[in-house]
Parts: sequence; structure tokens; C-alpha cells
Amino acid sequence: MGKQIKFGVILTYISTFINIITGLLITPITLRLFGQAEYGLYSLALSIMGMLFLFDFGFSNAIVKYVTQFKEKDNKKEYENINAMFLVLYSIIGLLAFSCGMFAAFGADKIFANGLTTEEVAKFTIMLQIVAVNLGISFPLKLFNGIIIAHEKFIFSKLITVVRFIINPLITVTILFMGFSSIGVLIAISIVNFLLSLIDVYYCFVILKTKIKLHKFDFRLMKEISMYSLWVFIASLADFIYSRTDMFILGALVNTAAVAIYNVAEVINGLYTKLTMVLSGFFLPRLVQMVSKNVSNHELTTMFIRVSRIQFLLAALVLTGFALVGNEFIVIWAGADYVLAYWVALLVMSSRFIPVVQVLATSILQAKNEHAFQSKLYLGVAILNLAISIPLALTYGVIGVAIGTLVGKIINTIVMNFNYAKVGIEMKRYLKEVFVLFIPMTLVFIIGFILKRLVDVTTWFDILLFALVLTAFYGGIMFRFFMNNSEKDMLVKPLRKIIVRKAS
Repeated sequence: MGKQIKFGVILTYISTFINIITGLLITPITLRLFGQAEYGLYSLALSIMGMLFLFDFGFSNAIVKYVTQFKEKDNKKEYENINAMFLVLYSIIGLLAFSCGMFAAFGADKIFANGLTTEEVAKFTIMLQIVAVNLGISFPLKLFNGIIIAHEKFIFSKLITVVRFIINPLITVTILFMGFSSIGVLIAISIVNFLLSLIDVYYCFVILKTKIKLHKFDFRLMKEISMYSLWVFIASLADFIYSRTDMFILGALVNTAAVAIYNVAEVINGLYTKLTMVLSGFFLPRLVQMVSKNVSNHELTTMFIRVSRIQFLLAALVLTGFALVGNEFIVIWAGADYVLAYWVALLVMSSRFIPVVQVLATSILQAKNEHAFQSKLYLGVAILNLAISIPLALTYGVIGVAIGTLVGKIINTIVMNFNYAKVGIEMKRYLKEVFVLFIPMTLVFIIGFILKRLVDVTTWFDILLFALVLTAFYGGIMFRFFMNNSEKDMLVKPLRKIIVRKAS
């Protein structure tokens, strides 16, 4: 168990690193090989696929919970039955997703008549059919990854993730260099993902000796599973509305170029989230322990402050750096046609700044079983975001939907901070100790803005040099005036160990 978790965590960070690197390296290549319109079409197809994956309804979490539960009971019959129930459930979901995908494909000429040309609609119809088949097959196979995780085989599960993160971008570039279009890429990636899922199936049946047999369909248990999955699904639905429907709106009401620009911004936002969320996972196990021991809200707040300050230090550096040289980065990285992606990314990154800083709050709410309000609010604000994004898209195009996301996130963040206080978190102390870091963040931005006025930033070397100078200045101010002793130790102690090892 210890080994599985340890190496599973290591592989998680390896996969995150690979995902960031491939995103930075492969995206500009695919942008140029696809072309803006084709890339927008491909992004839109992936967005529709993400929408249909909502048919999961949060059952992925339930698979791990309930398969583990019956496995631990060591009741062979119940274990076989729960596996079979989930297979039946996911087969039905797969059929439903397939049907919806085909319905969208045959209605594409009406849904996207204002945003796509006749030729694009014809190609997009084929892409949606591929998506529908992909989903119809993928859903039943999701069971086997859940079984692997329930058996705590984290190393194998994460290895498959690493392989997927490496193979998919390489396949994409290879297919494009061979002269195929987005349809060929979609087919190739679907085949690769299907083959990787078959490896999960093999591992379950051959290595884990998994048995699947339906003895009876327990409707009482299925009701319990559904209630468990409800709030997970609602949170996922809200997150999807925030992150994916913007591209759907742009595809339906604007054009494929707007979709492509927005997707480039989303790649940047994805990298921002990954870079700023890496450390937070280290503190989660300790938080769970604290809550299970019924520690005071004062201690929980202390932990919340500690993690938030670290998150702030990381997120502020990335956001400030992007605000200063992100425009030049995108022009060099993606091309001048995607310059609007800078403003979209900056708006969305800004909207996510406080939620990134307060990432541990969700875990606290879940541990205290107080997360239902968050899910309801998140869904309500997401629907509001969708409602205001449509007229904003018609008026301001790609910038409009980013403004809608910003407004929604601000509302959600303000209301949730009041809710954190309601459930016992000492928010006055929190705001005093965490938000003081806005002072050095603002100072560094002003100095960076002045510096940029004095020097030209036009090449990769210029961006790198500017980023290094900004990071050194930012780190110096933070370390000297704003970081506490615990935060300083996190930086100094590893360096001391390295120095001691080299000296010995």
C-alpha cells in the first residue's frame, strides 16, 4: 500500500510535468499544421466530447468507493455483483451518450449554421459521429480503471496515464505530418485510447482475477450510489459549464477562428492551473487526519492559511509574469493570429486566482460534509455565466465569453468566502494573513511594467531573461519581507541538504 501510494504520487507529478511540456511544445506545431479554422473545428469536437462525458453522472467516484467497500468485505458474491451492476449501468450510459452524439451529428447543420460554413458542417458531422462511437465504447470500459484504483494499483493506473499523455500528442503530430486532417487525428486518438483501455481490461481479468457476474440488480443499493454521486455530478456539471460551453457558444454563434483562439487561451489556463496546484496535494492527507480527529476550527484555519499563502506565492508569480509578457509569449508561441488569446487567458486566469489560492477550502467543506451549498451555488452561477455569455459573445465575440466567465467566478468567490465563515473558518484572520500578499504582488507588477517600458521583449531569449529577472526580484521581496519562518524553511532546508551532501 505504502509503495503504491508513494510511486503513484511520483508518477502523478511526472504525468503533470509531461502534460505541461507537451502542451507547450506540441500546441504551436498543431496550430500551424491544422490551420486556425481546422484547429477550431477540432477543438469544438473535443468540447462536445467533454460535454457528453458528463453522462458519467459522478459514478466514477462511486465505482472506487463501492468496489473497495465490497472487496474489503471479502464477499465474493457481492463483489461480483457490484462489478456487474456498474458494467450494466455504464453500458446503458454508453448507449445514451452514443445516441446523443449521433443526434448532435445529424443536427449539426441546424445547431452550428451561424458559426460554421457548409463545408465545415459536413466535416464536423463526421467528427461528431466518431465522437459518438468513441463514447459508446469508452463508458463501459471506464469500469475497469475504477476497479484497478479500488484495488490500490496506483502505479499501473498512473503509468497508463503517463503513456497516454506521451502517445496522444505524438500521434496527433504524426497524423498531421502525414497529411491527414482533424478527422484522421480524431480516429487515431480514439483507437489509441481504446487500446489503452483494453490493457486495463486485461489487467483486471488476468492480473487481479476480477470476476463480473450479475446475481441480482440491487435497486436499493443503486439509489444509495446515485445519492452519493449526485453532488459530485453537480460540481462536475458546473465546472463543465464554466470551462467548456464557451467554445460551444463561439462555435454556434461566432466562427471556428474564435473557437481556436479561445482554445489556445484554455491551453494557457490549463498550464497555469497545473503549475499552481502542484504543492496543494501534499497537504491533503494531513487535513483529512485533522478533520477525522475533530480538531478545532482554529487549527483548520491555520492549515488553510498555510496552504493558501503557498498557493498565493506560486499563483501570483505566474499570473504577474503572464500579465507582463504573456502577449509576446502567445505571438511567438502560437502566432499573431492568436493575439486575442492573451486577453482571454488573462481574464480567465484572473478569475481563477482566488479559487486557486483557496483550493483547500473545498476539501475542508467535503471533510465537514458541508459541500452541498458549494455545488448548488457553483451550478447556479455557472448557469448565470452561460446566460450572460451568449449576448456577450454576440456583441464582443471571444472576449465576451471570457468576461462572462470572469463575472461568474467573482460572484462565486465572494459568496463562498461568506460561506467559509459560516461553517467555522476564521475568515477575518485568514484575509489578514493571506491577502497581505497582494501588496508585494502589486509592487512587483508595477516595477515589471516600468522595466518592460525600458527594454524590448521580442524573442524567446528576451522573455526568458525578463522572467528570470522578475522571478529573482519577486522572490527577494517575498523572502525578505513577507514570507514567515515556516515558508522560508521550505526553501532553505532542501538547499542545505543538497549543500551538505555535496560537501560530504
